[in-house]
Amino acid sequence: MNLPSDFDPSANLIAHQEENGLFHSVIASAALVESLVRDDSDDNIATAEKIIAAVLDYQVTQPGDPHFGNFLWEKESEVVEDLNAVQFVMFRFVPLMAEFSSRFSSGAKDRMLVSIGYGMKAITRIDVNLLYTNIVLKDICNSCLGGELLDDAEIRERGYLKMRRWFDRTRESGIPTEYNSPPYTSLAIEVLGRLSATTTDESTRVLASVAADRIALSAGLRINSKTRRWAGPFGRAYREAVLAEGPSEIQRLEGLVGTGLAPDWMMDVINHQVLPQDVIETSNIESQTVVSTHHSKSYSLGVASRELSPNQTDSSLHSRRRLICDTRLQKMGKSRR
Repeated sequence: MNLPSDFDPSANLIAHQEENGLFHSVIASAALVESLVRDDSDDNIATAEKIIAAVLDYQVTQPGDPHFGNFLWEKESEVVEDLNAVQFVMFRFVPLMAEFSSRFSSGAKDRMLVSIGYGMKAITRIDVNLLYTNIVLKDICNSCLGGELLDDAEIRERGYLKMRRWFDRTRESGIPTEYNSPPYTSLAIEVLGRLSATTTDESTRVLASVAADRIALSAGLRINSKTRRWAGPFGRAYREAVLAEGPSEIQRLEGLVGTGLAPDWMMDVINHQVLPQDVIETSNIESQTVVSTHHSKSYSLGVASRELSPNQTDSSLHSRRRLICDTRLQKMGKSRR
């Protein structure tokens, strides 16, 4: 596997140039490790171990520090700026250790196990709310798989219980509270697919599999089979999704299907729609939040009954060419994830 062009071998981290300097991403580098290890060659494993060492250098390990176990988002960060950093690093490292620990040297394995133990402490301490779909699913996956890996009953049982609590809450409404988000719905499917494929707990495996399928169904129904765009309303979204910039979002879902993290039939849901079609789902029965999408052969119109958050997109209209109109667009910057 060829290293990406933005890899900085002097730091063994992914780097990006900004107006005020060069910055190295700890989170993106952790994701690169996963790609290298899954590719499985001696050269890739050697490079992966160098990157692992670099990433772990930016974990907070000072006893008594309020961010103990968490990570800096970037090498240049002076403090922990995002409490979710630990979730992103652990989501890459824990499954790798569960599936491919034999590929690592003993030194790398030992250091990763210590780091994962620290990370589990941070995750337990932060205890993400069930409403925060994207991150709470990483909390659940990391806790279940991390507890199994470390043979820590308290950690894994916390993960199993939280999976059940999140599943039951979501089942009451129909879809997750953070509904219909091109970047985060895809991540939710990936996380649940990884948990289902890796956990040793049968009940958790079934819950994760069912939840991934339900979210995949919702995602498939939101993509217009003619315009090939992911339609709103969006619980969370960034500029490129709201303005229909860039390639069709279908490519992201096809990637999940190709890796076995999403069901094969998801593409059939998209490709065999009978238009016009209306999709109506409840994302939060407590707040009576209903999200609906109308698909025609030339456009899609999405409407939500209420806001999810201040950067919510209440309604949007996509045509075969591009977005026609959108209301209440605020804080639509680029994604950090």
